[in-house]
Amino acid sequence: MKRAKKIISYILAFLLSLLVIAVFILGYINSALFNEVNIKTSMKDTNYYYNIYSIINDTANDYVLQSGFDSKVLDNVITEYQAQEDMNQVIDGLYNNKKVEIDTDKLKKKLHENILKQIEEENHVVTESNKADIEEFEKSVIDAYKSNIYYSQEVINKISLYIQKIHKTLNIVVICLIVVILILVLIMFKVYEPSIGVGFITAGVFFIVIKGFSVINIAINNILILNWAFSRTLVYILNNLVQRIFITGIIITIVGVASMLLSEFMRHKPKRK
Repeated sequence: MKRAKKIISYILAFLLSLLVIAVFILGYINSALFNEVNIKTSMKDTNYYYNIYSIINDTANDYVLQSGFDSKVLDNVITEYQAQEDMNQVIDGLYNNKKVEIDTDKLKKKLHENILKQIEEENHVVTESNKADIEEFEKSVIDAYKSNIYYSQEVINKISLYIQKIHKTLNIVVICLIVVILILVLIMFKVYEPSIGVGFITAGVFFIVIKGFSVINIAINNILILNWAFSRTLVYILNNLVQRIFITGIIITIVGVASMLLSEFMRHKPKRK
């Protein structure tokens, strides 16, 4: 009877460890990827705004070289401040399902003014033949800005709906799992109390091992999606996620060990007559 009781208790301990792992991993994923504040903080920490500005500026400069204009033609056209403001607007649209309005008219106007000024300084004349080339150049520069900041309102709306659904679903799942864990702990307390500590220790060790698992670290650090600025920020977020899981693992392991020691102490404590 005692043997069967212990077997059942350790099966429950294994189930408890799986539930604890699921709660923390899902909770951390939810707070890391589906939290607007965390995303903006991570973007700031990784200089995302400056990096995306650099990518846009480099792309625009490539078009300048192809056009034959001087690089001064981009002076005060694309600024880091505007890139940051527009990028924050996109983030707000993604996480709050808001309409995103990226105003490129000012960019186009300033660019056009710089082009006319440069043409005038070089004593050139705008003809019908090069007018089309100028318009194509302006379009290429503006498109370079928009493609790195903003795709389309339709895409943003679709992604926003997915983000909100996943965020709500994860919240519900985590709450349900916590309730199940509490019920399971109560059952285990009646069956074999020390097995509760075993469950927590198993989960904690699993979290600690994740941090030291080199394949995961290599995979994370070699992520490349959309562009290097986005990838660097995503890698930063995921590395922070792994670090949080590692710290949680240490804490849970300590709690598990303390729980087992306390249980054993209470079981062997001499009863008063």
